[in-house]
Amino acid sequence: MLLGGTESSGLGQCDGTLTGNSLTVNCLYAGTTSDVTGVTLHTGGSDLELTASGGTSGAAGGSFELTDEQVAALQAGDATVTITTTGSAGGELSGNVSQCG
Repeated sequence: MLLGGTESSGLGQCDGTLTGNSLTVNCLYAGTTSDVTGVTLHTGGSDLELTASGGTSGAAGGSFELTDEQVAALQAGDATVTITTTGSAGGELSGNVSQCG
């Protein structure tokens, strides 16, 4: 998944692996206009916080045990990733999650 924003020159990319209900997510981001304060996966009405390195370029990741509802939402494409920064608490970069392959 690629992340972008309408008012940002920054870019991000995330990938994940879902095995049963276990999800591992890794993201890279670069060129945000201010320091990253959070990276969140929104799925199935839940917010899952990834651990982010901060700065205007860096990485984020996390491993989660999902509910069946979260797995169904993820597989249905009802999930997004948002990267928030000190200058954009609502999200500087975001993108929809989609399955590959």
